[in-house]
Amino acid sequence: MRGGADLAAIEDGRPVAWKEPILVSADFRYTADGPVIDQLVCHAEFMDVVASGRWNSGSASIQGDLNRMVTELGRLVDLGEFRMGGRIDGRLQWEQSLAERWEANGRIELREFELAMADMLPWKEDHLIVDVAGQARLDQGEVTEIPVASFDLRSAKDRLTVRLTEAVRLPWPQASWPLQLQAHGLLETWLPRLQPMVSLQGWQAAGTIDLTANATVDPQRVAAETMRLVVRDLRAQNRELGVFLDEPTVRIETAGFWDLDANLLNAADTTLTSSTVALRAREIQIQLPGDRTSIRGTIGYRGDLNRLAGWFQAPDQPSTSRLNGSATGTVVATHDDQSTQLDWTMDVVDFAYATRDQPAAGVPVRAVSLPQSWQEIWREASIRFAGRQRYDSADDRLHIDRLSIAAAELQLEVQGQIDRLMDQAEADLKGTLEYDLANVTRNLQASFGESIRLAGRQQGRFQIAGPLRSAGSTASSASLVTSSSRPQAATISTTALVPAAWRGSARAGWQSVDLHGLQLGPADLQATLRHSVLQLDPLNVSVSQGRILAEPRLDLSALPVRLMLDQGPLLENVHISPELCETWLKYVAPILSDATRAEGTFSLTLDNATVPVPDSTLTTARGVLTIHGGRVGPGPLAQEFLGAAQQVRTILDSSRSNRGDQATTWLVLPEQQVPFEVQRGRVHHRGLTVMAGDLVLRTSGSVGFDQTLALMAEVPIQDRWIADRRPLQGLKGTTLQLPVQGSFSQPKADRRALADLNQQMMRDAASGALEQGIGRGLQQLFGPRPER
Repeated sequence: MRGGADLAAIEDGRPVAWKEPILVSADFRYTADGPVIDQLVCHAEFMDVVASGRWNSGSASIQGDLNRMVTELGRLVDLGEFRMGGRIDGRLQWEQSLAERWEANGRIELREFELAMADMLPWKEDHLIVDVAGQARLDQGEVTEIPVASFDLRSAKDRLTVRLTEAVRLPWPQASWPLQLQAHGLLETWLPRLQPMVSLQGWQAAGTIDLTANATVDPQRVAAETMRLVVRDLRAQNRELGVFLDEPTVRIETAGFWDLDANLLNAADTTLTSSTVALRAREIQIQLPGDRTSIRGTIGYRGDLNRLAGWFQAPDQPSTSRLNGSATGTVVATHDDQSTQLDWTMDVVDFAYATRDQPAAGVPVRAVSLPQSWQEIWREASIRFAGRQRYDSADDRLHIDRLSIAAAELQLEVQGQIDRLMDQAEADLKGTLEYDLANVTRNLQASFGESIRLAGRQQGRFQIAGPLRSAGSTASSASLVTSSSRPQAATISTTALVPAAWRGSARAGWQSVDLHGLQLGPADLQATLRHSVLQLDPLNVSVSQGRILAEPRLDLSALPVRLMLDQGPLLENVHISPELCETWLKYVAPILSDATRAEGTFSLTLDNATVPVPDSTLTTARGVLTIHGGRVGPGPLAQEFLGAAQQVRTILDSSRSNRGDQATTWLVLPEQQVPFEVQRGRVHHRGLTVMAGDLVLRTSGSVGFDQTLALMAEVPIQDRWIADRRPLQGLKGTTLQLPVQGSFSQPKADRRALADLNQQMMRDAASGALEQGIGRGLQQLFGPRPER
């Protein structure tokens, strides 16, 4: 018998002919023991199959070129991105060795095998061998028992073995198959082989695996008595999901069954352990889709927050934040038909959150080159999280019945719902926040310094609404737009810190605040959120015997958060104190630094101000400091200025006694206005005037947030210092300039101007003496003679 030629087709309107794609020939005959195949040959340009024998003894073989097979089939069928190559060689033998026993074994070998399809990892095998073997016991020619059966797959470094652990007795419909499965090898080569059963799109993985399982398979269910999987040196990532696993060892153990009739999966006891997380799941029941879908189970877990956060941090992106602490908790899950409910708790101990500076944009930086100093932002001995959420799939709505966070400093309670969870995820939430500001101070001081203290046990309220996802996304505070003009699926916005579409309101307050020497009285703040901006209602709060007046707003469109203030008065008639002079007032009026005593008042008016939070060193501002009058006890920088000014006076008027001036203990601040500007980490001011006795000092220049100085002190020459000394009359109305560098703790005045003045005085004095001597000589020579 022969057949299979002249195969033809039409592709894109053109005929395609295949003259002899398949050639089949067979020689067979009938005997008293049944049909006998002397030879069966199936030949194609890419494949040969040969078989011979009868049911109780025979053999078959296959040889083929897979690459050529795909090429030939591609002439008739559009295979798209499907690609396959390599060679296949296989054989199968069977024989009835005894009257009651029948044996079979076979092997398939793939060499230089490759399989590639769209959205799949490429599957490549240099040399893959699959062996199958089995025995059957016969009774009058019928199979009654299978005592031995095995499947063995192996390559250079991988192996999978499945074998019977006990004999299987027939009849077939009721047969129970006890199996043992063992597998080991490389995860990166196993993943492509698993793709027909599991979707692995976007995943890359490496590591070694060891799997052992004992299971019983029958027509009603698959029961796994034990299953143990160990993965060592696991490196797995999926950049689309933002998951990056790096685990020395992962162990999974489970036992359970799958009821095929009821379509029910039951895992009685499952454990997972790694260096990051450990969990134990009990009585997990999953009713797979059918008349009714349900899920039930309880999971207990513990984990290391620092390592867990590392799962979501790309290794090539330096981390700028860090979590520390250990977490334990439980999750109770129930799902019935179209409703899913989770009740969960999480207890965290030794919690800490820290940050460090991010590298400049566009500068490639390896993680090891980042500064290793972390700045701790928040620390808690223990925090408890708890919640109950319920999802209704019919309405696509998530009900947040309860979400709570409890710590020493604060207690947060949130309720609400999220509509269209799988689409825009429209949230409508409200809650309360109870806090003890005295305890909060400890954590705030880590970011803002020890010169901030808050007090008051308060309760705040808030509500917020808006989409958690946006149909178009991007980098604007007002809207999120994609770079493509195609419609985009809803995605979680990661650019805007607070999306522009969110809206809300909040209310909070304090009993007292000491902020860098400003002592604020009780306040009740109210704010509204719109277009990524949190706008506070106008403030009018007592502060250090004065008032603070402002309408601040927080720009939450991106990090860093920016505190913004518009033109207008900020502080009115605030008392000048040593604490204010030492914290922030010294940057605008540096001569007041380290004042030993202080009295007087001042006001502050802004043209504008932008303060990044928490990094206030990037502040930009402009305004006027109005000093209404006062006096301060001079600190080291003021003493440096005074010493230089007193030297000027001594040089000009050496006959004057300065004992009273040396005893001066106050710097007088006359009423004045001092313009200032903050930019690039420095505070610039112009024309600050102070007086000490008959000395007048005017300073201008800048002070860095690093406390470095770049100042110019001016000492006006007083007329009374010169009096009627003719050689010094040219100094009338002039001002001596003294540059000052260094820092607040070590100011350095450039005294070369004093040396120049002293030399000028010596020259003028010599010139004056010569002029007076010549004048007397001429007077004696030509003047009128005295009467006799």
